[in-house]
Amino acid sequence: MSILCWKCRGLGSDSTVGELRWLVKLHRPTLLFLSETKMRDSRVRNFMWSLGFSGCFAISSEGQSGGLALFWKDSVTVSLKACNSRCIDVRVSSDMAPTWRANFVYGEPRIEDRVHFWSLIRRLKPMWNGPWIICGDFNEVLSKDGHCGPRDRSEAQILAFRDCLMDCELMDLGFSGPKFTWSNRQDPKCHVKV
Repeated sequence: MSILCWKCRGLGSDSTVGELRWLVKLHRPTLLFLSETKMRDSRVRNFMWSLGFSGCFAISSEGQSGGLALFWKDSVTVSLKACNSRCIDVRVSSDMAPTWRANFVYGEPRIEDRVHFWSLIRRLKPMWNGPWIICGDFNEVLSKDGHCGPRDRSEAQILAFRDCLMDCELMDLGFSGPKFTWSNRQDPKCHVKV
C-alpha cells in the first residue's frame, strides 16, 4: 500500500491535471491526498474515476485558497471520522492489514494561527490507540535547514512544531527526492524554497 500527498496549488489548469495523472501512473498510490485544490468539492470528485480511484472525500476551497481531497482504491475501505478545511480524519482497513488511522493535513499558513493547528493535532491523539499516520503539508519545518530564504524561521516556531509531534508520539518518516519541493520563483533577494 502506498500514499501520495501533493500540494497541487490548484487543479484548474491542464498542465497540473496532466502532471497529476503522470504522478498517479508512476507511483500507483492506494491513497492520494491533494491539498490546495482551489476548487469546489463537486468538481474535485469528478477526477475520481479518471484517475483510477473508487472513492473520494473532498472539501471545497474557500475562495481561491484551500481545498482538500482524498482518493482511494477499492482495495481499501476508508471511513470518514471528521473533516474541516485543514484536516481529513479517516480510518483505513483492508483484508491484508489491521485498521489504522490517517490524518491528511494542510497546515495553517498564517504563523500566528499555527498554535490552533497544533492544538487540533494534539486533540486527535487520544482518539485512537492503534497505528496512526499524519501526512500532507504542515506549512512548517523541523529544522532551519528545511527552509531557505531571506528570513529564517524562528526557533520558537520550529520548536512549537517539534513539541506537537513529540506530545503526540509522532516521528518524521523522512523523504526521498529533492530537499526543497516548493519555490516562490522570485529574484535572488526574495527567493524562498521549502
